[in-house]
This record gives sequence, C-alpha cells and structure tokens, in this order.
Amino acid sequence: MTQMIKKITALLGLQYGDEGKGKIAAGIASQLNYFAFCRYNGGPNAGHTVTTNKGVLKLHQIPAAVAHEKHSHIAAGTVVDFRRLDKEVEHFQEVMGYDPREYFTIDPKCIVINQQHKDIDAFRHSKLGSTSSGIAPAYSDFYNRTAQLAGDLTYPDNHGAEKICPLHIPQGGVSIFLEGAQGWWLNPYQSMYPYGTSSSCHPASAAMTMGLPVQSFDQIIGVAKCYSTRSGIDPSFDKVLVSTKTNKVFISPREDQELISPIYLELQSVGKEIGVTTGRQRQVR
Repeated sequence: MTQMIKKITALLGLQYGDEGKGKIAAGIASQLNYFAFCRYNGGPNAGHTVTTNKGVLKLHQIPAAVAHEKHSHIAAGTVVDFRRLDKEVEHFQEVMGYDPREYFTIDPKCIVINQQHKDIDAFRHSKLGSTSSGIAPAYSDFYNRTAQLAGDLTYPDNHGAEKICPLHIPQGGVSIFLEGAQGWWLNPYQSMYPYGTSSSCHPASAAMTMGLPVQSFDQIIGVAKCYSTRSGIDPSFDKVLVSTKTNKVFISPREDQELISPIYLELQSVGKEIGVTTGRQRQVR
C-alpha cells in the first residue's frame, strides 16, 4: 500500500464545525486533481454548503468534490443513511442536472443507519444537542459488532444505483484528498464529553479506518473562521455578553444573566449562521 500512495492531503475543521470546509474542499477539487476525494468520518449529521455556477448545494453525505465531477469515495469510518442519501441525490440532480452517483462509491465497511438508530438517538441524545440522525447508536452497534454494513445490503428495486466497493488504489502512485466533517472541538476526546460527536475528526483516524500509511501524509489543511460558532448544546461554549449596567463586555456561560453582545448577534445575522443539517441558529462567540 505504501508504494501505491504518492501523497495524502487532509482537510479538517479547527473549531466546532461550520468553518466552511465544504467550500474549501470543493474549491480544491475544482483546481487540483487527486485520484480520489474521500469523506472519512461522520454521516448525515454534518452539512457542507457548496456554491456552484448552477446553484447552491446542501450536502450531507456526498463528498464536495462530486460537484466538480471528481472521483469520490464515502470511506470506511463513516455512517450512511441510505434513505437520506436518496433525497440528497435528488437534490443534487435538481441543482446540477446530473446523477452524482456516477462520481462516488461507498465502502462496504460503512455502517448503515436504520430507523431504530434514529429513534434511539432522538430519545436518548436530544438533550445533548444531537441532530437525531442516528449517528451515536449506529457507531455503538459497530463497536458492539452487531451493525449492518453497506456491503451486507440487498436493495429493493428502487435502490442499487450506488456503487458499493472498496477504494481500489492502482499501481504507480496516486494522491488522495481526505475531506473531514465536524471539527476538532467536537472530537470525542477533545470536546466537552458528552456534548461532542461520535466519530474522530482527526485525519489520523482516516489513516486507521482506510488503512492508509501515515508517512504518506503530505499536508493537513486546517479550516477556521475569525469567530467561533457552535450548533446544538455545549455548556462550555461561553456566551460573550455585555453588561446592561456597566456596558462592559464579559464572558459568562449563563444566558440568563445579561444580554448577548450586539456584536455577536450581528455576526450571527450577517454570517447567516444557520446549521445546514438542522436549521438551528448557531451560537456565536
């Protein structure tokens, strides 16, 4: 495998997600050629907004490079909701005018999200800020060795257009681009547990789940914006407030103490800080 990999470029978010990774990934795909652009973690709980000359795409599971007709792969380490993927494919076709399934494959080791996972998620994790997409219960089944994998599926007549196969690396040396989801401070070990996500956002996780040699990493691109945003619930994500009595800015995790700073409310509005997946207004600081 080492001789077959020329270089690996990885993209990850340095904050809480919502940094603009989808735009960066799509921009790189429009300018550079890699053998494959791989989504390596998460599932439909993440959203990437990609602006094209044909319209705006709201992507959740389809890699951003597909918007530029580049060979892409939903890699092992991700979780896939095929029903939501069908709807995402329809949305993609409406905007772009072609079938995105011509340009991406799904690894047989991808974990399948079912309705029971989503029901459990909504019941158990909604108070933790979950998107109720079934992510945590699906990963839980995988590590409990009871999960259904993409390679196990038998499709009814209206399915089967997705190509389920491993990423085949040809001889001669190729370059691979890794597209991450969520962000560093949502990583299970870096977040305020249990308010993070359920898969590792670090590129080293992609090396592990995809069987890639770590020494082949050529560059890691971190994406951040000049202020932080956070979807969902996280007691550690302090509110930046302005005192109504002294007019001085201070930091407090309690929303009910004072008014949120008008500057941050303005950033929330101008930045259109609305979660792609849930439609929730993102907290800003």
